[in-house]
Amino acid sequence: MRSVPQPICGPPTFRRGGRRNEVQDVSRRSRCPSTHWCSAPAADKDAADIAVEAAKKYAGTTISIVWEAGLQSLDPLNYSGPKWEKLTGIKVKVVEVPTDQMFTKIMQDFKSGAGAYDALNVIPSWMPDLARAGALEPLDKYVDKFSYRDELQDIAAAYRDNQMQY
Repeated sequence: MRSVPQPICGPPTFRRGGRRNEVQDVSRRSRCPSTHWCSAPAADKDAADIAVEAAKKYAGTTISIVWEAGLQSLDPLNYSGPKWEKLTGIKVKVVEVPTDQMFTKIMQDFKSGAGAYDALNVIPSWMPDLARAGALEPLDKYVDKFSYRDELQDIAAAYRDNQMQY
């Protein structure tokens, strides 16, 4: 089992502001090369680093993700989407869908074979129905490919074992 030293990390601190009232990082910590926000030196590459490096071969492409419309979509629109593009060169197209229509749109897309969405943000209670329908891909081969299995043990079992299989 590979041991990854834990940096002295803390989450970034954000505030709204600027001309467009966008989310801005106002952390006082430096960003280390391991993609952690920390004040410690970088250690061995973790699973996120490995996945980012592998994703770079798709630079210049666009992935589409379905996300809850409204405030929930601010993260992929203003933070994680632009961050993913900066790290990998892959653009993220956020398809905002009202929550009460998300399950239906996801299932319609799957059953029609249209392939409009590359990734889904789903409500956990939908997972069994989506899995039974075959609309979700098990992630085990990626967990193993990117050496993430050990890191998963740090995630609460209720979340890891019930909502992170697909």
